[in-house]
Amino acid sequence: MNILSSNTTPLFLPKDIIFDMLSYLPVKSVQRFKCVSQLWNIITQEFRFICLHFKHVRPLINYNKKSEENITTTDEYKLIFSRGLILEYATRPSHFPSSPNLRYRVRNPELHDQIVEIPDSEKPILNMQMVVDPNNKVLKLLSLVYDELLEDQVLDQVLSYEVLDLQSEGSNYSWRPINLPQHSRGKTRMCKLDKKHTGQIKVVFTNLGIVYSIWDAEECSHIGIDILDMVNDSYIGHTTLPTCFYRKDDCKLWNGKLSFAKIVKDEVHVLILESYNKKHMKWADGKLIIKLPFLKDISVEPVIKLLYLSNTNKLFFVWRDKESIHSFDIKTGKLTIILSNYKLSQGLYLSWPSLFTFKGLQSSSGQ
Repeated sequence: MNILSSNTTPLFLPKDIIFDMLSYLPVKSVQRFKCVSQLWNIITQEFRFICLHFKHVRPLINYNKKSEENITTTDEYKLIFSRGLILEYATRPSHFPSSPNLRYRVRNPELHDQIVEIPDSEKPILNMQMVVDPNNKVLKLLSLVYDELLEDQVLDQVLSYEVLDLQSEGSNYSWRPINLPQHSRGKTRMCKLDKKHTGQIKVVFTNLGIVYSIWDAEECSHIGIDILDMVNDSYIGHTTLPTCFYRKDDCKLWNGKLSFAKIVKDEVHVLILESYNKKHMKWADGKLIIKLPFLKDISVEPVIKLLYLSNTNKLFFVWRDKESIHSFDIKTGKLTIILSNYKLSQGLYLSWPSLFTFKGLQSSSGQ
């Protein structure tokens, strides 16, 4: 692009300035500006640019409507994950032929609803999540699979992991196992796996390429937590947490760290996993207690459901009786209505418009 100065001498914007300028525009605007020049077209297709653009995107609130999820009259899909791309699984027909696994796909509704069908795994899939990390330029699928391993001459039912890189050089995507060192979980044993119930495992990921896989151990006496490095596709380690106070579903992120948060009267009690490596896991010495003054005079509980903790010192929650979503600023004590007339049954979710694409992505029309 050139700009005419007062003496009509053409000036050219440096690539870095164009790069940064375009990264703040909405997806549709970026798509239109591709035709400005060959350079702009090349820039907007670079994965580095797409990740930078995604970091600047503000999330949108959506409702999960079935009419928006149909491809044909015979295929229906249910939403699993929405962040830049949508990961969903088929409900009719639901399974691969001669396989216990559901059919999954990824689509980008911003790019004319382009989709890619995810190949089947050789192992039974319990759950699947997408890992989107623009800081480390990671765009992968993590599959939680049912496996049987022989340890100490005993055939044991275990949870294992496989990775599929959506930025693979080739378009023939395939699952790769993450190596779990022998005895990596010590004596921790998972509750009997139910191949039809994916909700028994919670998956939480950070913007640092770290994934936490959280599940109930045998007899539900404690919670088992696996920590994975999705940048290097490796297993970091394992830790546990007694279930005397927190439950698996209480897991949240607090300033990018795994935490467990529970509402107790007019307080939120947060326990944080401070640090981790392959040799040592360290929980905080005590709970972080956050006062919620707006709940002080309310005797009936729970009146709110905690949704998530943001990195900007805000709590987001659903006020059940008022059917609304609120944010609470921990520093200022300000309570703000984010969305009114909301019901949990409506299937609300956040989406981040993105430019993500990859080889093998086709339009839903098959063209």
